[in-house]
Amino acid sequence: MAKKNLPNVAVALRADGVWFLSLNRDKSKTDFKACNSTQDWIVAIKDLFGKNGVHAKDRVCAILDVSLTSSIQLPQNEALTDEELHGIAMYKDLEGAVAGKITDYTWDYYQAFTGKTSRPMLNFVLVEKRLIALIADVINSIAILDSISISTLAMADFISYYQYESVKKKDSTIPLKYVEQLALLLYLEKGRDLTVYGVYNGELCYTRVMRNYRGLDGNVLMGSEAGLLEQLDMDLLRLCDDFFTARLGLPPVTRMIILMDTDQVESIAQALSENRRYVEVVPSSRHLFKNAKPSFSVCDNKPVCELCDVGVQYLPLYGALKGGSLKSAQE
Repeated sequence: MAKKNLPNVAVALRADGVWFLSLNRDKSKTDFKACNSTQDWIVAIKDLFGKNGVHAKDRVCAILDVSLTSSIQLPQNEALTDEELHGIAMYKDLEGAVAGKITDYTWDYYQAFTGKTSRPMLNFVLVEKRLIALIADVINSIAILDSISISTLAMADFISYYQYESVKKKDSTIPLKYVEQLALLLYLEKGRDLTVYGVYNGELCYTRVMRNYRGLDGNVLMGSEAGLLEQLDMDLLRLCDDFFTARLGLPPVTRMIILMDTDQVESIAQALSENRRYVEVVPSSRHLFKNAKPSFSVCDNKPVCELCDVGVQYLPLYGALKGGSLKSAQE
């Protein structure tokens, strides 16, 4: 899991803004700059780096929102070299994933988690070359661009690292490694759709945007939103039984992490934990729990909770900087 010479600065890039996080030992700096388009990244990054003292020796990880990418899953072709998978040999296979010319895009790939009896697959992520050039030019003019990732993999990084930190608290002598358990994370920002991530033994095995759950960031106990939790509970049960167990052959979920920017996070956790013993909430100080004996656990990782206080958007950046890299990415 741990990597040498980890970057110490991360930026999350969306069309509507840039989120900034830097780590110096246990101290963190967070910042944000709103944008109207990707062209505003140039001014936003320069402003954020200047305000927060980023200099020439700092190494930066840039994380693209998945809305700025295209993706396609293809069977792994053992006959192709890594160079061919990154080059023109893939033009015909990938061109259906983009609306424009495939020559205007660059791409990378990572191993897709499949069942033991399934054919090995690769997930290809495509990004416009102009965006990569823009990112490289502005960051390298100030610091060192270490890597470019996507928000999905950054969140999986966070889950992997979070699992290890939780296990390490019980036994501080264990070596740094991936935790062999299936964890689900329910992630919700204000005004955006709920996303569910699944990570098993350091590998991303599931990610899905679940539509029609934006009401969870309001009062879920009143009006027409009262049935949202029941529907979510059924969707999650179906996911665990039909996909993880039946299709992928994975063991049962052993941790469900709730990372949601909503005042109703306690009610959500309480409802989802009624038939489960493995629900855990990463709260902010705004979401003080009044339930004296909750049926769920609450995160006690101080740095994680402090970042959640600033905004849930910073947790993927934290995972990337702390080295929770996916096993498949390392291999």
